[in-house]
Amino acid sequence: PETGAAFGILRRGELLASRLHDGAEQLLSPCIDFGYAKRAEDAFAQWGRDRVIAAVVQAIREVQPDVVISVWTGTAIDGHGHHRASGIATHEAFTLAADANAFPEQLQAGLEPWQAKRLLVRVRDESHWAEDDLHIDVGRWDPILGRSCFEVAMEGRSLHRCQNMGALRTKGTQHVTYRVAAGAPVHHRRDAHAFTDLPVRLDAWAQACLGGRLPAVFEMIEAVTQRLAQAWESHHPQRPEVTAPILLDVLLTLRRAEQRLRSSESEASRQSSPELMALGKRLQAQIQRAEAAWILAAGIACEVLSPQPQVIAGSSLEVEVALFMRGEGTVSLLSLQPQVQPGWQVECVAGPEYPVSLTMGNMVEARFRVTAPIDEETALSATLRPWLHLPSDGHLYRFPGPIPSLEPCAPPLLTVEAMLQADDLQIPLATPLRYREADPGFGEIRQPVRVIPRVMVDVSPSHIIVPSNISQTPVATVRLRSQIAERGRLVLRDIGRDGQTPHLLGEYDLPAMGLRTIDQELPIDLHAQGKRTFQVEWQRASTPAMPVASSHWSVQDVGYSHIEPGYILVPAQLSVTVVSVDVAPDLTVGYVPGVGDAIPDALETLGIATEIIDDTMLQFGNLETYDTIVVGVRALETRANVAANRERLWDYTRTGGTLIMQYQKPREDGPGRFIPFPDVSMPRPVPRVSQKKAPVRLLDSDDPLLTFPNRIGPNDFDGWVQERGLYFLATWPEELRPLLESADAGESPHRGGLMHARLGSGHYIYCAYALFRQLPAGVPGAYRLLANLVSFPRRG
Repeated sequence: PETGAAFGILRRGELLASRLHDGAEQLLSPCIDFGYAKRAEDAFAQWGRDRVIAAVVQAIREVQPDVVISVWTGTAIDGHGHHRASGIATHEAFTLAADANAFPEQLQAGLEPWQAKRLLVRVRDESHWAEDDLHIDVGRWDPILGRSCFEVAMEGRSLHRCQNMGALRTKGTQHVTYRVAAGAPVHHRRDAHAFTDLPVRLDAWAQACLGGRLPAVFEMIEAVTQRLAQAWESHHPQRPEVTAPILLDVLLTLRRAEQRLRSSESEASRQSSPELMALGKRLQAQIQRAEAAWILAAGIACEVLSPQPQVIAGSSLEVEVALFMRGEGTVSLLSLQPQVQPGWQVECVAGPEYPVSLTMGNMVEARFRVTAPIDEETALSATLRPWLHLPSDGHLYRFPGPIPSLEPCAPPLLTVEAMLQADDLQIPLATPLRYREADPGFGEIRQPVRVIPRVMVDVSPSHIIVPSNISQTPVATVRLRSQIAERGRLVLRDIGRDGQTPHLLGEYDLPAMGLRTIDQELPIDLHAQGKRTFQVEWQRASTPAMPVASSHWSVQDVGYSHIEPGYILVPAQLSVTVVSVDVAPDLTVGYVPGVGDAIPDALETLGIATEIIDDTMLQFGNLETYDTIVVGVRALETRANVAANRERLWDYTRTGGTLIMQYQKPREDGPGRFIPFPDVSMPRPVPRVSQKKAPVRLLDSDDPLLTFPNRIGPNDFDGWVQERGLYFLATWPEELRPLLESADAGESPHRGGLMHARLGSGHYIYCAYALFRQLPAGVPGAYRLLANLVSFPRRG
């Protein structure tokens, strides 16, 4: 499964897929999802309160909305700290966005202060409703859509598949309740909505902005409103050509109004009048909408297609452009102008003589050659958002420039602008470059063209733990995937030891579209405990056409049927940690797979014989052959056969086995479904320790689980990632004995994270500490604790 930045690409893809259903614009903040936070203060501590608020202020200033709607209240009813922080930031940003003294770097970057008219906050719980709240029926049928807004929303929500957000598209009344938290009140409650009492139509909005000034501008905007009403009345789905001339008139009038507004007053006076500047921006947006509407009504379409999905530095591809005239009427094509990113080159290979007269059924074709820059770093950055290749700033993505970009996607590698003319009016049509293919199972799939390394360098595993009880030099597997024939050498660089000569791994001649796999011993001192990080680099040999360059990237694809394919660049880095850890000899461990933990790999690293317990073995096999059985994270929730055969696990324990149960989620039957003792509880909110550096206290430092074969101490909880643990027990019977204690700042200690009890002749251990996060991250203490847990039957 995707983690880190790759998971971000998956979530972005699902958000954008949802926007295709509801037509909204998606923006992304620079905040990185660092894990669970209980309180808003915890989230702000990771992101920086001012940085979060600045991102929301920037979004408001960019969009200039009339109404801001916050799903979150900023209070405890929101649930976890991320939601609360979002609610708090939205409330504060509503006011700060209009403050010219707030975040001046945004104003220097060209944004303007903006005061939205109203802030609405959703009120989910009926017990919190107030008399003046708005109850909006989002289940009302829309005859144009053929369904309700609620149905559209649930269809989009169901695309958030990695979040298990599937929902029914229920028909009928569906009320959503909002409260006016700031700004203009709503005076008319019946059938009220978000924009009640606010100027929404363009003419009403312009009248509020102009305040009696520039009557000629207002008259033109009034004329636009009237003509749009005529276009609406005359529109027929089978005769769009009737609407097209009216839209041309609307476009002409809008452009004249915007030009009159710009020329009527000096720049200084416009800047002193935020209303006029806002009106100008809104007119520009309306012009773009009118252009798009006319293009649809005229039946004009353009495709800009690449013959290949990817390109490398220094190479070229030929792009095919096709412009189609599918509607009635006559239009002139004045030009096809390609626009590429800085450092890229483009030339026309074939095209028509302009102008071209287009009538129904005509098609115009052209070809352009696009050449990538030789410098690989410049080429790679063209199709990636900066947050995918620049080092992060703590838990914030880093961007070049004074303010972050909130756009979710990189700009297209190439855009072709077709300049059309109708009735002496010129209308641009910009089309981005895409690659398309036919998938036999799903049909047509489109995606942006991407830039990939000339030679991709992949190293696995990314974390190597070298136990002190195993005197074996660690080996990493390096895979070189070459897009073209290339000669060079592979080196290993010790990150953190600047000035040291890289270790030469070998010189190779790589074929075009070739794969070379190299198993490489790593130069590690097995007696020096600690962590070292290495980077594997491919260094290209110099040629007259290509200078010396290095590459240390591989490509991780993120693609599912419900999203547009995406990818990230992954650095070819690995860490090697020499850990002082002992393991009881001759252990055999059975593992019941759960969700996404790395227990089998960790046990193999420790030199422990491990077998996977599949459904057949769990139901019918002899479990007594295992010294210890480990149940994977959420196994009882995700695998019906595990829940159905839990009594077999209890019987295994009663007859002398040691059972280690990692954290599970309780269902209707509570934690008793995975803990074979009465009087256990796990109320909501479920006890957890979300701060990764929260102190951990040993309740009995001489307990065998904490002493054999490794003595566990405070240092074993250093360097943990994301959190301490989750789904701790809140209450338990005397048979269960807690071994550790931990708590987030300001909370009472939680002791239900590591529990031990005798069960018959065997031992039951519940471990809610997040070993499943620590082991893949190479945390030494997690390996030492795991070794103790599975070695418990041999404690003597």
